[in-house]
Amino acid sequence: METRRPSLAEVVVPGLLAGVLFSVAAALFGRRDSGSAVAALNAPGHVIWGESALDERRFSYRHTLPGVVINLGAGLFWAAVMLTLFRGSTHRGLRGALLAGTSASLLAWIIDYHVLPRRLSPGIQERVSGGSLLAIHGLFGLGLAMGARLVGPPNRR
Repeated sequence: METRRPSLAEVVVPGLLAGVLFSVAAALFGRRDSGSAVAALNAPGHVIWGESALDERRFSYRHTLPGVVINLGAGLFWAAVMLTLFRGSTHRGLRGALLAGTSASLLAWIIDYHVLPRRLSPGIQERVSGGSLLAIHGLFGLGLAMGARLVGPPNRR
């Protein structure tokens, strides 16, 4: 069986959908858990700016925009991982796509919070509760799955 790398077009829809859902969920849960929706969006910027991004509670071009871009980039990266590792599942109906999206999100969780050093972690874990973080990653996986279903299987030539 030949393994085919996913095309950019196949990655963009699930990646951006997952990244947007992650960002929206982070903002909503961040507001509930820490009193600031923007603080959770700023948090990923700590990879660039250090602790100041984790402490910033207001919108700023310096912290908020890089944070959102990092979330969207992570969505694209994990969509590519999902489509590489679980491509067959994404094309076997909704259940298969949900399994693939959940698996990719679980892999992201393990790597982001248990393998990478804290300095390279997403940072939102500093702004939301553990339960909220679980819900955010659940929505991330749902975004990956929904996006994969929207794109559908690649055309056979």
